[in-house]
Amino acid sequence: MAYIVKQPASHGRIIIYLAENRHVPGKGARQIRTYLGSLDVKSNELILNAKAKEPNPEVLELLKAKGIAFSSRKSDGPGRKHTRKAPLSMQKQLMSDLEKSDIFEVGRVNCFNFLATESGLVSCLEKTYGDMSKRILSAAIYQASEAMPLYLAGEWASDTGNQDGMSSSTLSRMIDDLGSDSALLSTFFTHWIEACGKPTSVIHDTTSLSSYSDSIEEVEWGYNRDGESLPQVNMALVVAKDSHLPIWFRMISGSIPDVASLKLTCTILKSLGLKKFSFSLDRGYFSRTNLIEMIENKIGFTIGVPTTQTQANNLILAHKALLESTESSFLYNGKRMRHTTCEYQITNQDKSLTKLSGHLFLDLERRESITGRMETTILELDKLGSNQEFKTRLEAEAWITEKAGKLTHYFKIMGNGNNWKISRDTDAISQAISTAGVALILSSKNSLKAEEVLDDYRCRDIAEKVFDTVKNGIGLHRLRTSSSNQANGRLFLAFIAVILRALIQSKLKRSNLLSKYSVDESLAILKKIKQIKLLDGTVVTLETPKKARIIQEAIESKVPKVEASK
Repeated sequence: MAYIVKQPASHGRIIIYLAENRHVPGKGARQIRTYLGSLDVKSNELILNAKAKEPNPEVLELLKAKGIAFSSRKSDGPGRKHTRKAPLSMQKQLMSDLEKSDIFEVGRVNCFNFLATESGLVSCLEKTYGDMSKRILSAAIYQASEAMPLYLAGEWASDTGNQDGMSSSTLSRMIDDLGSDSALLSTFFTHWIEACGKPTSVIHDTTSLSSYSDSIEEVEWGYNRDGESLPQVNMALVVAKDSHLPIWFRMISGSIPDVASLKLTCTILKSLGLKKFSFSLDRGYFSRTNLIEMIENKIGFTIGVPTTQTQANNLILAHKALLESTESSFLYNGKRMRHTTCEYQITNQDKSLTKLSGHLFLDLERRESITGRMETTILELDKLGSNQEFKTRLEAEAWITEKAGKLTHYFKIMGNGNNWKISRDTDAISQAISTAGVALILSSKNSLKAEEVLDDYRCRDIAEKVFDTVKNGIGLHRLRTSSSNQANGRLFLAFIAVILRALIQSKLKRSNLLSKYSVDESLAILKKIKQIKLLDGTVVTLETPKKARIIQEAIESKVPKVEASK
């Protein structure tokens, strides 16, 4: 992102810089400034530095947006009349006129403010944080718009006409306050869940956020979902299935697995007013303890079971013939699937049995994709290995590990003395093929059709898209904070920013525009909506391009308000 900076100098001149945000290896994001020249105090025109190159079309457009003219005039060194120190009264008048005639980019800010008000987000923030709510929303809008480090928010605020408390130090104090007051955070969640209509169908998922910090208590080594060799914190998130809106989050220590956090999540959601709800959960949350907990507390669920689990594997083998039969075929979103029901049993603490509705699915395309790649690779390695002779078993094991990687357990080593051979393990391959593309899904509801079960289970993709927005859409792929309070505060701002982007996505989808414009593309187009503040103080909206007008109208269209569940 590049922009023009006007900076008064001690000698009375107004200096013009081209500022750019760049990533410096080893140092992170930095603002790089290039000196362009000084401002003519009479004509409001850039006098180019004698050694500077002519501005390219992009820079000329940035100058124009700032209301600065350019006619190729260059400075011939110190002492020019237009660069001499102006009287104090002229300096004050000049800066006043510059402020009055500034051009501000307002499209994204106005749309986000509209959505925040319409959804009830503004009301929830005001009820919880009072006067600080405006600054919270402004910082979240910056995050949702730019995906840049917070210390650059001040420059963005200048370009959008929003100067209220957006300095780096002010935002840092605000984030620390947000992260340190868990009671206020719970109050906000209570208001926001109410504003979202107390959804009864929710998705729960967790992601990892890597960090270099050694001063955040929650940063620990654990299962890193991005495959990075870094310690992490985990972010647990709950999203409303129907609206796709995040309704709650929690920061968890990086070493705690998903399966261990579900019980506390249920307790917290109930304390926040979400009394009746049903979870959509992936296999990472599967455990006997979690199932019993949800059954005893009458919490509905749809959850995947790992196919390596003994009872799951037995059910797959028992129903293999039916899954292979075309009698169990059906179409799901145009894809060929096979389905059959089964009965899954849970042994309770008192040794009694609870029977759950189980659904076995075979995705034929997925099975073909998995087995095709796997068999091809195994056959290639088998052919290569059959021509190799090894003097020791250790040599053979080392060769398999190097060549086969994750497919190592599909090979076996035979021989003795100084003669060892490698061949494929047909039993292991057959076992893998028998479960490839097969999923076992448990549901607390007994009368669901196959399509309904898949809809409930696959809606977890909504949470994955939210996590993608957190890490890529608003740039929080790393936690670079100095304390747990700062980390929690940063996650709260990210949570609000993700809500804002989800609201825009919902409006675009409702208006059938999402297939034409992504959220990022829409925000880039809205950036072209600008206002100018004239010398007499009048604010005028500049001509709005057609695409920007279409997107703005779609975003600001009215929608029925969600009523709270009784």
